Amino acid sequence: MKHRFLLLMMVSVVVLCTGGTQEKDQEIKNHRETAMENAKRRVKRVKPVSKHGIRYEEIRGARARGFPQNGGIIAAIDETTEKAIWTLVVYETVYDDQEELDVQDVYITKLKVNWRGTILTVVNERHKKYEIKLKDQSIIEK
Repeated sequence: MKHRFLLLMMVSVVVLCTGGTQEKDQEIKNHRETAMENAKRRVKRVKPVSKHGIRYEEIRGARARGFPQNGGIIAAIDETTEKAIWTLVVYETVYDDQEELDVQDVYITKLKVNWRGTILTVVNERHKKYEIKLKDQSIIEK
């Protein structure tokens, strides 16, 4: 009788420990997914660059301004008048209807103008690099 009681207690402890571990594993997994999603939404703003009186910057919240996506859109701003000279969709973001739009946005992480002021280099979160010829806004994916 004493052995049955001990066996029953050991089985109960194993069942309780196993259930707790599975719950804890799920909790950790959910926390990781949330952290990744939150990190995606808090993308650091890229610093604008200037050359010859023109500032090049990413347009944030572009979808609200009529663009098809939020990331990957730049504007050339006249630094004297603060008016946009032109805007350009550097790359297209293809959205999955099954996912939230904001977690799929791909933002620019780096802008750099060459020393001549003729080429703007753009790098995005996916480490894709684009060169924009500022004379005609043509885009070359590198």
